[in-house]
Amino acid sequence: IGRLANTDVRLEYARIRPYVYSHRDSVTAAVHYGDVLGHPAGPNASDLSLFVEHRPGRDWVVTADLAYTVRGRNTEALNYGSDPERETNDRVPEPNPTLQGVRQRLAFADVQVGARLLPDVTAGLRVQARLVDDEEDGRSGYVAPQVFLRWAFVPLGPRF
Repeated sequence: IGRLANTDVRLEYARIRPYVYSHRDSVTAAVHYGDVLGHPAGPNASDLSLFVEHRPGRDWVVTADLAYTVRGRNTEALNYGSDPERETNDRVPEPNPTLQGVRQRLAFADVQVGARLLPDVTAGLRVQARLVDDEEDGRSGYVAPQVFLRWAFVPLGPRF
């Protein structure tokens, strides 16, 4: 539609219950090197994400990934279900509503502008920003500008 041609927009909402990805034994938690094997917001969270990709020309791409997450985090003494690597034998008694615990609000933005230099090579500029507002610990965050060069290998089919 006019200027929105070549534009993809995706809006997602997820609500992840406490103790998802957790197990009685922390060794069997659904994590890989500390990252959950499911939604990036992790358990005990509510997340709203917007993904936009616009291609103004054949070799140009502009993307924006925005997310707003509300989490309930654990304390040292109480397990509210926000850390999948923590064993569940010390979980708080039922009921376990989503967002229980110390409230955190996280805002995240990742904006990129890239140009294709070769069929599998893209160069561009990127800015990432993250803000965490924790009820107990206050606010923290960062802004990280970056220059990138991405080389994507084309996977060969099974015949090669």
